[in-house]
Amino acid sequence: MTDLVFRNTPKIAELFIFEDCNSVNGCDTYEIYSREKNIVIAGNSKIAKAMGYYRYLKEYCNVLITSGEYDISYIKSAPLPEQKITYSVPQKLRLAFTYERYAAEVDGWGFDRWKKELDFLAMHGVNAPLILTGSDGVLYKMLMDFRFKKEAALEFIAGSHYFYHQLKGNLFGFLPIYSVDYFDKKIEVGRRATERAKELGMSPIHQGFMAAVPFSFRRNYTKTDLIKRKVWNQFPPAMTIEPTDSVHIDVFQKTYLQKQRELLGEVHNYLFDPLVDVDFKGYNSFIEKSISMYINLIKGFDPEAVWFVHSNAFHSYPERINGMVIIDETGEGAASSNGFNGNDFVVGYKGNLNGRTVICGNMQALSENPYLNIKEKYNNAVGTGLFFDSDSCNPLFYNLSAEMLTKDKPVDLNEYFAAYSKCRYGTDAFAEFLSKFQKLCYNENSVLNLASAVCARPCTELEHTAPFDTFELPYSNKELLSLLKSAVNSGAKMNDLFRKDIQDVMRQVLSNVLYPIYRQAVACFKNKAVEPFEKTTNAFVEIMTDIDRLLKTVPETNMYTHIQSARQLGDTKEVNQNLEVNFMMYHTTFGPIKNSVIYDTNWREWGGMVKDLYLKRWYVFFRMMASYFDKPKKFKDMSKRRPYDRNEFSGTLLTQRFEYTENEWIKDYIPRPSGIGEEDVIEVINELIEKYEPIINEF
Repeated sequence: MTDLVFRNTPKIAELFIFEDCNSVNGCDTYEIYSREKNIVIAGNSKIAKAMGYYRYLKEYCNVLITSGEYDISYIKSAPLPEQKITYSVPQKLRLAFTYERYAAEVDGWGFDRWKKELDFLAMHGVNAPLILTGSDGVLYKMLMDFRFKKEAALEFIAGSHYFYHQLKGNLFGFLPIYSVDYFDKKIEVGRRATERAKELGMSPIHQGFMAAVPFSFRRNYTKTDLIKRKVWNQFPPAMTIEPTDSVHIDVFQKTYLQKQRELLGEVHNYLFDPLVDVDFKGYNSFIEKSISMYINLIKGFDPEAVWFVHSNAFHSYPERINGMVIIDETGEGAASSNGFNGNDFVVGYKGNLNGRTVICGNMQALSENPYLNIKEKYNNAVGTGLFFDSDSCNPLFYNLSAEMLTKDKPVDLNEYFAAYSKCRYGTDAFAEFLSKFQKLCYNENSVLNLASAVCARPCTELEHTAPFDTFELPYSNKELLSLLKSAVNSGAKMNDLFRKDIQDVMRQVLSNVLYPIYRQAVACFKNKAVEPFEKTTNAFVEIMTDIDRLLKTVPETNMYTHIQSARQLGDTKEVNQNLEVNFMMYHTTFGPIKNSVIYDTNWREWGGMVKDLYLKRWYVFFRMMASYFDKPKKFKDMSKRRPYDRNEFSGTLLTQRFEYTENEWIKDYIPRPSGIGEEDVIEVINELIEKYEPIINEF
């Protein structure tokens, strides 16, 4: 624990003494008290001590850390605790990370970023983080042991942002990274992250099952019974081995586990997802056989093994299986499944779906401690999980979710806002603002799948940006603007973190107003109202341009910043280019190329994307509408097929032009830092409020 303290608060590190204490009722327990001139943190485990250390920092040093961005090395005074604090954590397991978060951002992390994240997770009590970094490298090394040709092995392993869909059996070989050195780097990062997690007292979860196998696997094992998976969103179907085939158990899966242990280190927690997003005839039988196979495999490989399965891997849940834990990422599955039929499960706290940059979520429900409520009904609820798909989101909701991992009672939101304001901004003056902000953006009707007119592929019947999302705003945008106005100059100029947070609110206000403006523009087009059409479309374009300008005031809200992070493990021009293409494809058209179905699933309102990609699509749309202004009924922009209630990717002349625009952007875009951080965020916000307040009030 001394290393954790010296990394984070070196100026006060020598004042801490760490000791052991007894567990209470088998729970992680910590104590905080003073002895002479020292702060004593006692715990029954390393994680308990890390939680105690952070609890002390919050209550006595007004510290609040958020994923990825925190720096508390400035702390130089450490008041002695006034009274002894004893706390026991009711949640046995506390998980973190999703496949989607790995795909969106974690895959590009080097060890420096992992160090910060693991410290953050330890201090919030996470004891079972999902560490998948290096899994692709393990697969490559295993295929080499099976004497695959190097080129064939590299082609089989999907690229950086798509490999995590390969782990779920959805695809294979899409946008591969042709570099052994890259895989070696990933293995090294994954190994060091696993070691650091164990040093902090965590029990990491590694990938425990490789769903997709190369078709050429049959060359060496001629009698292997291969099964072709059902097509997933138009990607070429992956192959798997029939679950009861001895080659599957004794050769492929066992060899992968052995190679992973050799390269990434020993763990006793494994993620087993035989099929997550795929559905086909005989699915239940396949799952039943897979579970039987996996029980035999994992017990023989690791007698201490605990294996985790996502809840959506099942259509119906088997009777209780010892050693299996179901991951319920949304925390909503217990009620509809009778507590997962008696199997142990974790209650997830979900947000930021697919990493989308939208302010949404039900904070009131979260504050009521869903875990405790579910635990009262289902005693097999054994823990919680922080399952956000990115940390690129407003930290207010994310931080509460992290705190709820270990809470033993509901949280009073007013108390939370006061503490949050004092710790994040250095003053409790913003507590009232945060309370009003929650009642608007994080109210009980605030769903996680809100859409964005900025990032939506334009059409005259715009219902979704991504599959299953909605444009139905659960609050008044006028009220949000009014709240923003009241706060923007209330000391904000002097507080860097508030400036950053308030920029996100301004972005959301401007993003919200675009949808009603778009609807009016379409109505004007259909009614042949020339001047109103020009007025609304010009306003739409100008607002998007100003959103991009606003986003450039903060480095973290720009394409350049994130693409630099995504390519940091590359070591050659070719690898860097592959990583960039992976990144840009994943966050926009997704794929497969020429026939994408789930395009814009991972949309982002980032500087460098709003103006350089999304606005260009809207230009194409408005220009084409203008060319049909005298005959609007002949404007054919809706495809006959509507997968996920959206147009086919290139089903009309308009969407074919979008496809060209998107491909040109992916091919030619060069991320540059020019303009980022050059304007003062508060000055820009004030200017935009004055400029757009009449329009926002009108709509």
